[in-house]
Formats: sequence, structure tokens, C-alpha cells
Amino acid sequence: MKTLILTLPPHIPGGVATKARILADHLKQSGHVVTIGFYAARGKYPDLNVSALSSLAGGAPRSQVMEAFGGHHCVAIGCKIPELEHRYTAPSPLWADLIHAHDRHIAVGGTVLMARPLVAAGVRHLVWCAADVEGDRRARRRSMGLLRSGFDRYFVSHQLKRQEKRVLSDDANRIMGVSPFSLASLAAVQARDSSTIAVLPIPTDMDFYSPASGSAGKLEMPVIGFAGRLDDPRKNPELLFQSVAALRAQGSPVALHVTGEPSPRLRALADKYAITDHVRFLGRLDAQALRDFYRSLALFVIASDQEGLAIVGIEALACGVPVISTRCGGPEAYLTDGENGYLCAFDAAMIAERAQTLLASADLYGEFSKNARASVLETYSRAAFEANLAEQWTGLWGEDLKCQPKR
Repeated sequence: MKTLILTLPPHIPGGVATKARILADHLKQSGHVVTIGFYAARGKYPDLNVSALSSLAGGAPRSQVMEAFGGHHCVAIGCKIPELEHRYTAPSPLWADLIHAHDRHIAVGGTVLMARPLVAAGVRHLVWCAADVEGDRRARRRSMGLLRSGFDRYFVSHQLKRQEKRVLSDDANRIMGVSPFSLASLAAVQARDSSTIAVLPIPTDMDFYSPASGSAGKLEMPVIGFAGRLDDPRKNPELLFQSVAALRAQGSPVALHVTGEPSPRLRALADKYAITDHVRFLGRLDAQALRDFYRSLALFVIASDQEGLAIVGIEALACGVPVISTRCGGPEAYLTDGENGYLCAFDAAMIAERAQTLLASADLYGEFSKNARASVLETYSRAAFEANLAEQWTGLWGEDLKCQPKR
């Protein structure tokens, strides 16, 4: 069985790339011949796209075969006028040729937009997504200048929302959201029959992400952490830094460790809240180092404006680290307020108060830490993911996901 996954370019870090690789690995292990198709972002693949100026001369976009997402066979698809973001996922002959060369199709993205070429091709397909278009772009827009923000709101986002409605209105697909919040945000855009939607969380390797042998000393010089693209405005870095400053103002000797490199904006925020000497940027971490990072933390904090799921919170919990999160959507599926962490308003004082409550009591901290792993062990395991995906596959195509070996 030749199966095609449509997704974002592999150089864009985050949950989408994680989902695409997990899915591709599982399908390959199940006997599928997997291809991953992704749009060729103009900054990374300029030769595959035709700019607005070049299109006047009759230029044609191209595709390129390569390996990515951990060695999977991939095809990058160029487009005309990539300056307009909605053109990446607009139907085209290149997309159509790739789609019709495969038997089964799945779109994987932050939103449902990657399914637009599949809808145009008229094929049945699964869609694995995290949020609606407006929710995905709202925080980004706030970081834009006035002119760019206006152009995004009244043109770019308008075009993307039209594509979103077309996908959600299609009766040849099944929508799989990474959390109940994902499905609720999409239902607000377009109501769907409940039989065509399901929650499919991003799985976590519970054997790999596990607690350290002991947590002695974690509360003496506590480290708060965050993993992810902190420079993404949706992650709300200012609230995170402000919360750490508020916690230190209460007399707690906390430090903040975050993955990734410090941008000028992040350095400026650290200076603004006078925590420069207490923030450490760890760079890009491989899987082993990321697990060690989680294990070193006293608390993991998610200050985001919106999260479809925030798999980093699940990984932290699996390592026995309590999580404090804003009520930003996805984390509300796995955080039980007052048991394995806290859910907070978008308020630095509240986040700091909740953190101080945990850090001040070894008994309470131990209880939360014990609850942390137990709360995610089954729902977010690989086994649960595989069973759930198999059910959605059979529901759409009436067949087993696992391919039978040829005789």
C-alpha cells in the first residue's frame, strides 16, 4: 500500500514535525510504502517556487525528491507566488500528480490546511491537526507591525480561512484533533457529524521519558523549565519571564532553563524583568539531553496563549515533573488542577503563587510528582495511539491499517 502524508517542511521545528515522523514510522512498520509530501517554503527552497515577478514570465514551479523526517522518502512541492502564504496549500498539478500516485492519504498540520490539495483531488483522507486557523494566527499577528498585521487579517488569514472551511465541509475525510480543545476550536468554525471526528493525542514514549532515580535537592535550588520555540509569540515568553521575576521577588531562589538559543527579543525580556543572571538557554537538545533536561527540573511551566496539546507538558509529566500551565487549551486535557499541576489564568502573580505553593512543601511536591507520571501513562502511550489510529483508519477505509504481506 502506497501511503502519502502531506505536512509542513521538515526544517520547521515543533509538534507538526513530530507528528509526521511518528506517523510515518508507524505506517512503515505496518507495511506501508510511505512518502511524505511537503510544501517548499520559499526561504528554504527558492528554486522550486515561482515568485510573483517570475510568474509573469511564465515560470513553472517544480518538485524535488529527498530524504527527511528521519530518512523517509519525501517530495517538496513548489508553488506560484509563494509570497502569499495560502498559495502553499492551494491545489495545483504538482500536488494532484503526487496525490494520485498513492493509495491512501493523510494530512498532518497545526491546522487542517494541509488537507486542501486532498479535498481538491477528491480522495478520502485523514486529517491530524491541533487548532483552527484564527487561533493559530492570533498571537502571531500581535507580534507583527501595523501594516503587516492588517494585511494578514484582511487578506492572508481570509484566504486561509476559506481553505479551512472547504476542508471542514468535505465529507470524504475524518478529522483527528490532538486534544478535545482542538475539536472544540474546529467545531466553532464548522460543525461536523460526531462520527467524523476523534481525539488522537500525540504519543509519548513512556519507557524513554521516565523519572530520575530520585528528586533529592530539587527544592533547594529549584529550576523551572520550558522546552519549545520560546521565540514563537504564541508561547508567550513575556508571561513566563514575568512569572519567574515574581517568584524571585517572593524570595524563591529559582532559575529558569529553556531550550533553544536566545534571540535579541528574549534577551531584552530577561533584562526587562531583571532575571538575566537567572535564565539559561540550553540550545537545541537531542532526545537524551531533552530527557535529562526534564529530569533536572522542579517544575515545568507553560505560559502559552494557545496550545493544541503541548506534548512537552506530557513529556515532563512522564518524567515525574509537575506542570503549571495557563488555560491555553491542550494542557487542560492532561492537567488536573491541584493533583499533577496547576491551571492558571494569564497572570504572572497567580503562576508564581502556585509555583511557590509546590516548592515550599516537600510532601505536597512529592504527591504531585507521583501523580504526574500516573496521569499520562496510559492515555498518551504509543500503544494507545496505535489502537486509536487503527480505529480511525478502519472507520474511513473499512480495512486494517496493517498491510498483509504479499504472497
